[in-house]
Amino acid sequence: MQSPVFTPGEIGGLAKFFQKKINPDHAAVYDIYGKRDQGEGLAMLAKRFPDGLIRVGLQPGEKIQPPFYLAVQDT
Repeated sequence: MQSPVFTPGEIGGLAKFFQKKINPDHAAVYDIYGKRDQGEGLAMLAKRFPDGLIRVGLQPGEKIQPPFYLAVQDT
């Protein structure tokens, strides 16, 4: 069983910090393992950044899936 790196409260705090200090509209998520359960953390980020989650680590041949709208492909 996998355990989340951040609690929901920590994710909310990080999202608030990113929106205030870095970019209010977009955030990037590093994830090289497609199609795995991200738990509620990814859903929380998608809600906070409805206009733009970017996935860093898309695998060759893999398609961009919601909630991501852009991706950086892993090599």
